Amino acid sequence: MAHLRICTAEYFTDTWRKYDADGNGYIEDKELKSFLTDLAKDESTQTDIEKFTKTFMQKYDKNKDGKIDMRELAEVLKPEENFLFLIRTGGGPSSVEFKKIWSKYDADASGYIEACELKNFLRDAYASCGKSLSAEKLDEYTAAALKLYDRDDNHKLDFNEMIKLLPLATNHLKDRQVNRIGNFSYPTKYCISGIQGKLFFRVSCS
Repeated sequence: MAHLRICTAEYFTDTWRKYDADGNGYIEDKELKSFLTDLAKDESTQTDIEKFTKTFMQKYDKNKDGKIDMRELAEVLKPEENFLFLIRTGGGPSSVEFKKIWSKYDADASGYIEACELKNFLRDAYASCGKSLSAEKLDEYTAAALKLYDRDDNHKLDFNEMIKLLPLATNHLKDRQVNRIGNFSYPTKYCISGIQGKLFFRVSCS
Protein backbone atom coordinates (compact mmCIF):
# COMPACT_ATOMS: atom_id res chain seq x y z
CA MET A 1 0.00 0.00 0.00
CA ALA A 2 1.21 3.49 -0.75
CA HIS A 3 2.59 5.41 2.20
CA LEU A 4 -0.02 7.57 3.93
CA ARG A 5 0.90 11.06 5.11
CA ILE A 6 0.02 12.40 8.54
CA CYS A 7 -3.72 12.93 8.56
CA THR A 8 -4.69 16.39 9.72
CA ALA A 9 -8.33 17.50 9.86
CA GLU A 10 -7.75 19.46 6.66
CA TYR A 11 -6.23 16.49 4.86
CA PHE A 12 -9.11 14.22 5.88
CA THR A 13 -11.79 16.67 4.78
CA ASP A 14 -10.03 17.46 1.50
CA THR A 15 -9.74 13.73 0.78
CA TRP A 16 -13.39 13.14 1.56
CA ARG A 17 -14.64 16.04 -0.58
CA LYS A 18 -12.40 14.97 -3.46
CA TYR A 19 -13.62 11.38 -3.65
CA ASP A 20 -17.23 11.69 -2.44
CA ALA A 21 -17.84 13.70 -5.56
CA ASP A 22 -21.63 13.38 -5.57
CA GLY A 23 -21.95 14.23 -1.87
CA ASN A 24 -24.07 11.19 -0.99
CA GLY A 25 -21.99 10.24 2.04
CA TYR A 26 -20.08 7.36 0.47
CA ILE A 27 -17.06 6.74 -1.70
CA GLU A 28 -18.41 4.22 -4.20
CA ASP A 29 -18.35 2.98 -7.79
CA LYS A 30 -16.13 5.25 -9.94
CA GLU A 31 -15.23 7.34 -6.87
CA LEU A 32 -13.96 4.23 -5.08
CA LYS A 33 -11.99 3.08 -8.11
CA SER A 34 -10.35 6.51 -8.38
CA PHE A 35 -9.59 6.61 -4.64
CA LEU A 36 -8.01 3.16 -4.57
CA THR A 37 -6.04 3.77 -7.76
CA ASP A 38 -4.59 6.95 -6.27
CA LEU A 39 -3.97 5.28 -2.91
CA ALA A 40 -2.12 2.42 -4.59
CA LYS A 41 -0.26 4.63 -7.05
CA ASP A 42 2.93 2.66 -6.53
CA GLU A 43 1.21 -0.47 -7.90
CA SER A 44 2.20 -0.88 -11.54
CA THR A 45 -0.26 -3.27 -13.22
CA GLN A 46 -4.02 -3.74 -13.42
CA THR A 47 -3.64 -7.13 -11.75
CA ASP A 48 -1.84 -5.47 -8.86
CA ILE A 49 -4.60 -2.86 -8.54
CA GLU A 50 -7.30 -5.52 -8.51
CA LYS A 51 -5.45 -7.47 -5.83
CA PHE A 52 -4.90 -4.30 -3.83
CA THR A 53 -8.60 -3.41 -4.09
CA LYS A 54 -9.71 -6.83 -2.87
CA THR A 55 -7.32 -6.75 0.08
CA PHE A 56 -8.24 -3.17 0.95
CA MET A 57 -11.99 -3.77 0.94
CA GLN A 58 -11.68 -6.94 3.00
CA LYS A 59 -9.85 -4.94 5.64
CA TYR A 60 -11.73 -1.62 5.69
CA ASP A 61 -15.24 -2.21 4.33
CA LYS A 62 -16.56 -3.25 7.73
CA ASN A 63 -20.22 -3.66 6.75
CA LYS A 64 -19.40 -5.28 3.39
CA ASP A 65 -21.58 -2.90 1.37
CA GLY A 66 -18.96 -2.37 -1.32
CA LYS A 67 -18.38 1.30 -0.48
CA ILE A 68 -16.49 3.43 2.04
CA ASP A 69 -18.19 5.74 4.53
CA MET A 70 -16.52 8.44 6.65
CA ARG A 71 -15.86 6.17 9.60
CA GLU A 72 -14.25 3.55 7.37
CA LEU A 73 -12.11 6.24 5.73
CA ALA A 74 -10.98 7.27 9.22
CA GLU A 75 -9.74 3.71 9.73
CA VAL A 76 -7.60 4.17 6.63
CA LEU A 77 -6.27 7.68 7.19
CA LYS A 78 -6.06 7.62 11.02
CA PRO A 79 -6.93 11.22 11.96
CA GLU A 80 -6.33 12.34 15.55
CA GLU A 81 -8.74 10.94 18.13
CA ASN A 82 -10.54 14.21 18.93
CA PHE A 83 -11.40 14.64 15.26
CA LEU A 84 -13.48 11.44 15.30
CA PHE A 85 -16.30 13.30 17.08
CA LEU A 86 -17.00 15.03 13.76
CA ILE A 87 -17.58 11.78 11.86
CA ARG A 88 -19.94 9.87 14.09
CA THR A 89 -22.22 7.29 12.45
CA GLY A 90 -24.71 6.75 15.27
CA GLY A 91 -25.37 6.93 18.98
CA GLY A 92 -26.56 10.53 18.81
CA PRO A 93 -29.54 12.28 20.34
CA SER A 94 -33.22 11.53 19.94
CA SER A 95 -35.19 13.78 17.60
CA VAL A 96 -36.54 15.71 20.61
CA GLU A 97 -33.03 16.23 22.01
CA PHE A 98 -31.79 17.28 18.59
CA LYS A 99 -34.45 19.97 18.34
CA LYS A 100 -33.40 21.28 21.75
CA ILE A 101 -29.79 21.45 20.64
CA TRP A 102 -30.79 23.21 17.44
CA SER A 103 -32.86 25.75 19.38
CA LYS A 104 -29.93 26.54 21.64
CA TYR A 105 -27.24 26.95 19.01
CA ASP A 106 -29.30 28.58 16.27
CA ALA A 107 -29.06 31.63 18.51
CA ASP A 108 -30.42 34.12 15.99
CA ALA A 109 -33.26 31.78 14.90
CA SER A 110 -32.14 32.12 11.28
CA GLY A 111 -32.83 28.48 10.45
CA TYR A 112 -29.12 27.76 10.08
CA ILE A 113 -26.18 26.91 12.32
CA GLU A 114 -23.69 29.50 11.13
CA ALA A 115 -19.94 29.21 11.59
CA CYS A 116 -19.78 31.09 14.89
CA GLU A 117 -22.74 29.10 16.25
CA LEU A 118 -21.16 25.84 15.11
CA LYS A 119 -17.97 26.83 16.90
CA ASN A 120 -19.97 27.37 20.10
CA PHE A 121 -21.59 23.95 19.71
CA LEU A 122 -18.25 22.20 19.20
CA ARG A 123 -16.67 24.06 22.13
CA ASP A 124 -19.47 22.96 24.46
CA ALA A 125 -19.54 19.42 23.09
CA TYR A 126 -15.84 18.84 23.64
CA ALA A 127 -15.85 20.58 27.03
CA SER A 128 -18.72 18.39 28.22
CA CYS A 129 -16.65 15.36 27.26
CA GLY A 130 -13.79 16.67 29.38
CA LYS A 131 -11.77 17.76 26.36
CA SER A 132 -10.36 21.24 25.98
CA LEU A 133 -9.54 22.52 22.51
CA SER A 134 -7.19 25.40 21.84
CA ALA A 135 -8.61 28.35 19.90
CA GLU A 136 -6.57 27.26 16.90
CA LYS A 137 -7.83 23.68 17.07
CA LEU A 138 -11.43 24.83 17.53
CA ASP A 139 -11.13 26.97 14.40
CA GLU A 140 -9.63 23.99 12.55
CA TYR A 141 -12.44 21.63 13.59
CA THR A 142 -15.14 24.19 12.80
CA ALA A 143 -13.72 24.62 9.31
CA ALA A 144 -13.47 20.83 8.95
CA ALA A 145 -17.09 20.30 9.99
CA LEU A 146 -18.26 22.86 7.47
CA LYS A 147 -16.18 21.29 4.72
CA LEU A 148 -17.57 17.84 5.48
CA TYR A 149 -21.25 18.71 5.86
CA ASP A 150 -21.89 22.08 4.19
CA ARG A 151 -22.34 20.63 0.74
CA ASP A 152 -23.73 23.81 -0.80
CA ASP A 153 -20.73 25.77 0.51
CA ASN A 154 -22.73 28.63 2.05
CA HIS A 155 -20.62 28.56 5.24
CA LYS A 156 -23.48 27.37 7.46
CA LEU A 157 -25.40 24.18 8.19
CA ASP A 158 -29.07 23.72 7.52
CA PHE A 159 -31.19 21.24 9.46
CA ASN A 160 -30.38 18.25 7.25
CA GLU A 161 -26.66 19.03 7.18
CA MET A 162 -26.56 19.32 10.99
CA ILE A 163 -28.23 15.91 11.27
CA LYS A 164 -25.32 14.45 9.28
CA LEU A 165 -22.89 15.93 11.81
CA LEU A 166 -25.01 14.72 14.73
CA PRO A 167 -26.92 11.65 13.52
CA LEU A 168 -30.03 10.81 15.47
CA ALA A 169 -30.39 7.65 17.54
CA THR A 170 -33.70 6.97 15.80
CA ASN A 171 -33.47 9.16 12.78
CA HIS A 172 -37.04 9.55 11.58
CA LEU A 173 -36.28 13.16 10.63
CA LYS A 174 -33.41 12.22 8.33
CA ASP A 175 -35.69 11.18 5.47
CA ARG A 176 -37.76 14.36 5.63
CA GLN A 177 -36.17 17.00 3.45
CA VAL A 178 -36.36 20.26 5.39
CA ASN A 179 -34.46 23.45 4.89
CA ARG A 180 -35.51 25.40 7.93
CA ILE A 181 -36.28 24.49 11.51
CA GLY A 182 -39.55 26.42 11.12
CA ASN A 183 -41.01 23.40 9.34
CA PHE A 184 -41.15 21.73 12.74
CA SER A 185 -43.35 22.81 15.60
CA TYR A 186 -41.64 22.71 18.98
CA PRO A 187 -41.21 25.08 21.93
CA THR A 188 -38.24 27.37 21.34
CA LYS A 189 -37.67 27.60 25.10
CA TYR A 190 -36.09 24.12 25.02
CA CYS A 191 -32.32 23.94 25.24
CA ILE A 192 -29.61 21.56 26.34
CA SER A 193 -28.02 22.70 29.55
CA GLY A 194 -26.78 21.57 32.95
CA ILE A 195 -26.66 17.88 33.85
CA GLN A 196 -28.81 16.89 30.88
CA GLY A 197 -26.44 18.53 28.43
CA LYS A 198 -23.33 17.09 30.05
CA LEU A 199 -24.82 13.60 29.95
CA PHE A 200 -25.82 13.98 26.29
CA PHE A 201 -22.42 15.22 25.15
CA ARG A 202 -20.60 12.60 27.19
CA VAL A 203 -22.59 9.85 25.45
CA SER A 204 -22.02 11.50 22.08
CA CYS A 205 -18.26 11.51 22.55
CA SER A 206 -18.02 7.87 23.55
